[in-house]
Amino acid sequence: MSENSSLSNLLKEERRFAPPADLAANANVTAEAYEQAKADRLGFWAEQARRLSWAEEPT
Repeated sequence: MSENSSLSNLLKEERRFAPPADLAANANVTAEAYEQAKADRLGFWAEQARRLSWAEEPT
């Protein structure tokens, strides 16, 4: 097996690992946030940016 074929195999990783239940229960981001981001990506990130203190507001 060549080095290139080994590296290309890494690009096709499709396994998923669920987080431990206690970590998911205390997460800062909920499934609802993912749905909001999916529905309005730019609006979601604009809202997140407003949660920060800025010397100059982003545009």
